[in-house]
Amino acid sequence: MFDSKPFIQRFKSYMKEHDVTQGELAKRIGTSGPTFSRWLNGRTPFNPSLSQLLNMAETFGVTLVELLSMGKASASKPKTKKSVKATTTATDKGQKRKPGRPRK
Repeated sequence: MFDSKPFIQRFKSYMKEHDVTQGELAKRIGTSGPTFSRWLNGRTPFNPSLSQLLNMAETFGVTLVELLSMGKASASKPKTKKSVKATTTATDKGQKRKPGRPRK
């Protein structure tokens, strides 16, 4: 389950930095003031839509990744994936066999 408390605290600091009230932001993202207040006070689950999140990011001048990562720079860096060796391969006849020496 998503722990929204750290996100909400970061979100409140964005609001303070940009001098935006709950009512103003609620209007900008297309939700009611009471709903937004309940989200920030933890009385209802914090569940904005994608378009609302995009509007919040635009309001604060950050990317969606920055908004959702709570400002952690490491979260925006792509992680390299390790290659995984296949355990089976498909033959031209649709059969599966383990990789190894080619058949003669």
